[in-house]
Amino acid sequence: LFNHFHWQGSYTFQTNKDHENQNNVSPMPNHLAKIGLSYQPIPEWQIGIFDQFFSKSRVTGNKTPSYHQLSLNMRYDFNHGIHFAEQYPMTFTLYLDNLVYEKIYFPVMNSSYPYIMGQPGRTIYGEFAIHF
Repeated sequence: LFNHFHWQGSYTFQTNKDHENQNNVSPMPNHLAKIGLSYQPIPEWQIGIFDQFFSKSRVTGNKTPSYHQLSLNMRYDFNHGIHFAEQYPMTFTLYLDNLVYEKIYFPVMNSSYPYIMGQPGRTIYGEFAIHF
């Protein structure tokens, strides 16, 4: 796109059939799309923001809406300028998922509760790694 900026994206379509050849009997979405922008101003540092789209399921009677899930990913390599890191590469990664706190529900089959929370709310994952 420009120096240090990169667009990334993907799209997936899926359908399913049961043993009686009926279409879309699974509560899984048919369309999945992801688009994002990453920025890498220096080789050691990278940050990216991504939007994932999940279409609603086409199962009859399923009222689960489509939804978006926004995430942020940051990575820093300590491999430049630190003598110890040249021998044992070190990285720090931070991943923030569901930034806008989208409530995601999945249908429950054969239950008096029609939907359950499908994923946790906003989450943060971090990793500090030393490779040896």
